[in-house]
Amino acid sequence: MLHVNLDDGEAYQRANWLYHEKLSDFGAAFALTRQWLERHPEDLFAQGDFAERHFTTGRFVEAKERLTALLANPELDPQIRIALQALEIATLLALNDPVPQRLERLRAAVQSQPQDFQVGWSFAGSKHFIATDPRLAAHRAWLQTLFTALEGENRDAILAAGAVGGALSAWRAPRNACRRQAPVFAGRYAREADSA
Repeated sequence: MLHVNLDDGEAYQRANWLYHEKLSDFGAAFALTRQWLERHPEDLFAQGDFAERHFTTGRFVEAKERLTALLANPELDPQIRIALQALEIATLLALNDPVPQRLERLRAAVQSQPQDFQVGWSFAGSKHFIATDPRLAAHRAWLQTLFTALEGENRDAILAAGAVGGALSAWRAPRNACRRQAPVFAGRYAREADSA
């Protein structure tokens, strides 16, 4: 593990990004973020990172708890809030919990932003985790579309990109293999339940 001065925010952010987004060393990113927050508990962005680190290390119950607490904070910037809402949806799917209301809240949150809005959150690590973790296999394609859409260049691109618009798309609940309909964000990528 890299030695990082835990009072140097720029060094912490570079190392954290390298571990999580480029090397997919989720355990190291988790440990580094935990150490940072022990010294800087007020850092909301790092708290959001830590919730994501819980997700990408398969600590779904803890991720859900952290995301719920963070999303209750009215001081979150829209970029952080929207990124965390997407991570909450992925976490709930991993836990086989319902997501339709959360999807609608995410769509509404993006839609209410100015036209030049960008999330500005790198989802490379989360997308890699989703692509490789067998617990998310049933929702993998849809989640990849969601996170890729959120990387769009502005609000309209996000809404048009395939996961943020208002159509219905199917997803399977792995626990009972029943079909559920969940609102997704763009009609052109909507598909019928049989093709899921």
